[in-house]
Amino acid sequence: MSTVKRVLRGGTRNQSIADYEKIDLFTFGERTYEASLINKTGADLTVEEGLLIKRHTTDPTKIEAITTGTAAELAKVIGILWAKEEVVLANDADLPACYAYKGEIDGGQLVLPGTATLDTLVGDKTLRDLLTDLGFRVNSVTELSKFDN
Repeated sequence: MSTVKRVLRGGTRNQSIADYEKIDLFTFGERTYEASLINKTGADLTVEEGLLIKRHTTDPTKIEAITTGTAAELAKVIGILWAKEEVVLANDADLPACYAYKGEIDGGQLVLPGTATLDTLVGDKTLRDLLTDLGFRVNSVTELSKFDN
C-alpha cells in the first residue's frame, strides 16, 4: 500500500502551498498470503505496514509480528506485513491480515524491531540476505524529487 503525506506551508489568506509525498514499501511484484495476525507480546501492538512476520508457534495458520531484534527471532521471518492502515491490536487479540512473501521493497521503509538493521547478523547471514532468500529484492530508494528542488 502507498502512504500519501500532505504538509501545508506558507499559508496566507490568499494562497498556501501543499507538499505531497507518496511513500511505497512495496515497489514491484509483491506476492501475498492471507492469515490471522495474533498479538502475543503481553501488551498492545501497533500493527503497521513493514513489520517482519513469523509463524505462530502452536498454530501454523496464524502469524505474529517479530518484536525483538535478536538473531533467534529474526531467523524466523517468513514475510513482511502488507497493511492499509495502522491499527493498535490488544494483547491476545487477532485480526485478518496479508503478508508479502516475495517482491521488490524499499529497505528504508521496513519497520525493524529493536536495534535491528538490514546488516544485523543472523547466524552467518545478514537480515538482508535472509529477506533475499525468501524472494525479496531489497532496494535502497533515493528520493530525487524533494520539495526544494
